[in-house]
Amino acid sequence: MPTATGTINGAFNNFDGHWNVEGYDVEFRGNLSQSVERWTSLVATLEYDSVEDLVGTYVLDTAGLPSYVGATDTSLTFKNQAGKTIKITGNLANPISQRTTVTGQGAWIIRSTYKNAEPFLQMSGLGVGEGNLNGSGPSFGGTFKAQDWDISVAGTIEPPIPFIVLKAALTYGNLEDLTGTTEISAATIGPATITLTFLSRKGGPINITGVLATPIPEPVPLKGNATWSLH
Repeated sequence: MPTATGTINGAFNNFDGHWNVEGYDVEFRGNLSQSVERWTSLVATLEYDSVEDLVGTYVLDTAGLPSYVGATDTSLTFKNQAGKTIKITGNLANPISQRTTVTGQGAWIIRSTYKNAEPFLQMSGLGVGEGNLNGSGPSFGGTFKAQDWDISVAGTIEPPIPFIVLKAALTYGNLEDLTGTTEISAATIGPATITLTFLSRKGGPINITGVLATPIPEPVPLKGNATWSLH
């Protein structure tokens, strides 16, 4: 598998990693199921199959080789719905007290540094955008930037939990999916992240993931709907 060298760090439930992969600026951010103190890996090695796999949401896989944040080392293996595997390994700058088996997930964002990333997004079958998301009571809204378009989403969720996401990732099949009103097919908020999945009018998934500015005590399932528009 190809490898790239970068950094990854975490503050309790949240983590954020950065790598330069074949001329692309790659970021991976998400959450872990347990608070594992503040940890930093000064150098982290990323193992991947191809650049086009570095988009969308991956879930921490603990079924085969347990993934953990440990006393002196970090080993995190993630899988997506297509079975693609991403592995991150590194040495902690400030070792924590004990090895802890964890679960979690993260969202990949790939940006072009000297090439155009669009061919990779087309091959992967996903479009990727980033922006912000927040909710007050039953209402929520967000704005994203993708393929030179401004994307707006606004809707309602139940239960009415207020939240702020400073940086959110959006994945979708086609820009045409991001229009009209669609129901939330699956969604969870907390403890440290929010994940919203919509089924577009064509049946393809639309996903929003983000790290909460203020964590909540436990995960809560959500339901609701949203209206999308392109500008």
